[in-house]
Amino acid sequence: MKIQAISSRPERHHGLGADGMDPFQQIQHVLGRHRPRTVKPDDRAHAAVAMILRERLDGLSVLLIQRSLNEKDFWSGQIGLPGGRTESADNGPMDTAERETREELGLDLSDARYLGRLKDLAPKGLNIVVSCFVYALRDEPVLHPDPLEVAEAFWFPLRDLDNPAGRARIRFLFKGRMRSYPAVSIPGPQERQLWGITYDLLQQIKKAIIPTDY
Repeated sequence: MKIQAISSRPERHHGLGADGMDPFQQIQHVLGRHRPRTVKPDDRAHAAVAMILRERLDGLSVLLIQRSLNEKDFWSGQIGLPGGRTESADNGPMDTAERETREELGLDLSDARYLGRLKDLAPKGLNIVVSCFVYALRDEPVLHPDPLEVAEAFWFPLRDLDNPAGRARIRFLFKGRMRSYPAVSIPGPQERQLWGITYDLLQQIKKAIIPTDY
């Protein structure tokens, strides 16, 4: 799957105003107010990911990973959240997300603050359902990424989702059709793009934060 990144024209920035609320309380309140939409996998694969948040000097941030290069991995080299496919020994998708986070990053979420669950995603054209569970950390964790699965783990400030300078589009040929999706460019020695399922999940959490500040 060949991907081409296209920078977008600058858009007007709509910042989120601070109202003095704890952002974690706000997220937990919003996510707990309604039962999230869940999708039965049926004959599709079922994956679960952990969205891990922390207050840092650059604001409320989410822990992202860049997957290691592997020609057998459909998500090879892409930016995402720690997680993976459910296994028969898992006690539900939340257990999957926590197990995968331990395996990929050496991070135990048993002491993390659980904030809630986002609605499941079942992307068209992909034979998979993705569930996402949101956690908050108080302290900076010590990470031990598994090099076979994770090339890098890093914190991404959520305010950068609204940075016009980082707006981009991803274009690629999929099943004989050219497709285009919104993306965010992540600064670094090599330009990387956050898009697809991870982008959609971060847009969900952004809505849960409004109208609090990042």
